[in-house]
Amino acid sequence: IDLCRRFAARGGDKFAELAHGHSPAGLPLLDDAVAWIDCAIERVVEVGDHWLVVGAVEALGRREEAAPLLFFQGGYHDLSRLDG
Repeated sequence: IDLCRRFAARGGDKFAELAHGHSPAGLPLLDDAVAWIDCAIERVVEVGDHWLVVGAVEALGRREEAAPLLFFQGGYHDLSRLDG
């Protein structure tokens, strides 16, 4: 949760003093990431006050035994506890 808050905060070098590797494209990759995707930007579309970025997947990976961190209704949750 602390790592998620770190990356959600504005400003600063998010990877400073943080152990990480690199994806095949050379981008920073968190050591304990559940999944990752390398994409090439195909197009960018202005949608109201946001931008929609469409990418072509060039490489991806995932850890077999890992649970995702889910932020839902203002808090962090275990995905299995949201059933029913």
